[in-house]
Amino acid sequence: MENSTIIQLRKRIEHNYADYRRQMLELCGECIFEFAAEISAVREVYNYVMHHEWTSEEIAALLLKFDNPLRIIVDEWRGYMKENSPGFESFAFEFTMDFLSDDIIILTYEIAGGDIDGGNGGGLASE
Repeated sequence: MENSTIIQLRKRIEHNYADYRRQMLELCGECIFEFAAEISAVREVYNYVMHHEWTSEEIAALLLKFDNPLRIIVDEWRGYMKENSPGFESFAFEFTMDFLSDDIIILTYEIAGGDIDGGNGGGLASE
């Protein structure tokens, strides 16, 4: 059975996905074609994280520090696929946290087999 942190993360991701869909559906018919690759990545990531055991409680807690963890995962997935294209089987996050202050955290993450923040990403989160 999943723990409450992972359940909370899935609920947040579900909310992020609903907001994203709403934004995309507001685009004009022609404009939406410009976002085809992004929409595909968002749907692929969303379907995977909602139906597979893919993360630990610790990483789920870190992702919950962001308003839009779906965007973090999608951005990493797209960058990873550009370089590797193997699929989700070898896609994994490792996180490092640096505290700038009590309410600002620098979150640096890497994809399994990649260099820390070597183009893979990072972000700020406020508690």
